[in-house]
Amino acid sequence: MIYRIYLGEKEKQTALTEDEKELLMNLSHVYQTWEKETLQRGMQLGLQQGLQAGLQAGRSEERRILVKTLFQYKFTELDEELSPIVERMLN
Repeated sequence: MIYRIYLGEKEKQTALTEDEKELLMNLSHVYQTWEKETLQRGMQLGLQQGLQAGLQAGRSEERRILVKTLFQYKFTELDEELSPIVERMLN
């Protein structure tokens, strides 16, 4: 059916029948609907993954700040010896 739209330079192009035109229009509409829904699902999934990654990063940074603040309160400052220990505890 639709493969008759273009047969090549040497062969004559065949006009579409009314049924073929209708089928082509229906398939075009179905494809556009599928494409739109697929893009929307992809965007939603991307947003969800981005939010999860952002929340995780925020929690990690919050823990890091809390632990450093507690150690600074206890030891006044984090020196060169204590800093790597704190970093290892947080990872």
